[in-house]
Amino acid sequence: MNKPAISELEKIAGKLANNDRVPPMTVRNFLGLLGEEPRRASNVIKRVRKELKKHKLATLPDFGNGNIEKLIEIVLVQAEWPLPPTEKRTSSGPSGMNRTGSSALEEIAEKLANNVRVPPMTVRDFLGLLGEEPRRGSNVIKRVRKELKKHKLVTKPDFGNGDIEKRIEIVLVQAELQTAPKIQRVIETAKPSVVTLVPEPPFSQPAQQVRQIVRIAKAPEVTPVLDPPISTTAEPIATAAEPRNCVVTIRQGIPSAGKPPATVRPDESTTMALTRLMAEKLEFLIVQSGERARVEGVFSYASFSQAYIAGKPTKMVRDCISDEFIEVNEEKSLIDAVREILTRKTVVVRSCQNKLCGVVTARDVAPVFIGLAEPFLLLGQIENHMRSLLERCKLKKDEYQALVDERDPDRKAKTEGADNLTLGELIRAFESVEMWGKVGIHFDKVTFTKRLHEVGEIRNKVMHFRPDGLPPEDVTKLTRARELLEKL
Repeated sequence: MNKPAISELEKIAGKLANNDRVPPMTVRNFLGLLGEEPRRASNVIKRVRKELKKHKLATLPDFGNGNIEKLIEIVLVQAEWPLPPTEKRTSSGPSGMNRTGSSALEEIAEKLANNVRVPPMTVRDFLGLLGEEPRRGSNVIKRVRKELKKHKLVTKPDFGNGDIEKRIEIVLVQAELQTAPKIQRVIETAKPSVVTLVPEPPFSQPAQQVRQIVRIAKAPEVTPVLDPPISTTAEPIATAAEPRNCVVTIRQGIPSAGKPPATVRPDESTTMALTRLMAEKLEFLIVQSGERARVEGVFSYASFSQAYIAGKPTKMVRDCISDEFIEVNEEKSLIDAVREILTRKTVVVRSCQNKLCGVVTARDVAPVFIGLAEPFLLLGQIENHMRSLLERCKLKKDEYQALVDERDPDRKAKTEGADNLTLGELIRAFESVEMWGKVGIHFDKVTFTKRLHEVGEIRNKVMHFRPDGLPPEDVTKLTRARELLEKL
């Protein structure tokens, strides 16, 4: 890294050491400050992490993940958790976590045991801290849960469900269990004449326990007994009891639904509002009187122009607002919310705490659905190219049937050509030495089929849908596989 960049980090470290504030910046500006191109290639990330570590600095959230336009803060490492790990996984399989991730949890557990506060972080940064990719596949979740249990830690709320940008806290299991309500049992020493069961509302604790109080009338004597303390060696109930999210919500599926919108009060001047639109490069401002107040409308260049052309007053914001919007809760299904966006243009998202947490327009929906649909389209094109390639062999019906899985006799009997074969069966066909000779291409068979197996593995990921989407490197592999097959 060049010397001016190093001196910038030295200045920042000096300011932080003197308790001076360093304002947040985008990842793009941070890389520019260090003289790097706004491209987070592996060598760039490695170089920047090395310099940050040298000056005992870290970024919150981690600069290496997420949107390049997201805001980050630079902090002293002493005040926060360890730097995001840079070493590669050292375990031999999916059952183990790299040593850096394990040591990070060990250090966090030690801090919590000494009553040192560990600040909240997003799920994305938590996974990065442990050396994991920001994708919550079943192997990743299983591996992280195992390490948390090993260090007697748990996350609140559970890291395995919900938005990957949600903030979580890491706590000791003992502290978590101590906060769970004790269950009071009432033991009668004589037979009562009247017994009434009155269920109380469920506790908002992780175990979601429900107790019943037995009210006894005309009973000679009752003795309240407290349950014994819950063992701290038990399974971390906070994580296990949290239900799995089966529905992808608008906040999980669309990033802008989790970014609080710019707002303006209805009694502000339109001159000020227009200035903000231009200075902050905004498309619109949400009009409301307070943080939890109802949304009165949307102010934009279009709404101002419509009021002006119609000869209406245009002095105050309230005079120039559009009512083409609808409010939805953050838990609303993504699919249902998209239908609202198509009809009402703007969807204002309100959190469960009754605060505005984001605004979604048609422009925000397009890239999300492209990201979700692209892997399916690529896989479809790859399979079709593979079928066309196999059809060059001019196989007979019985030869196609021989390629079908023996465990599926009904489909085997109905198979007539390449269109009836699955992706796995197509791959096995190209692995056959006899079939490879009939295809008539001068590729290395081992290398070619290895690429096809990568496609098969990615297909399995796609079919086990997760709202976090497919990693960019997997999309790249699919794109290259399609381009390779197109040339044949």
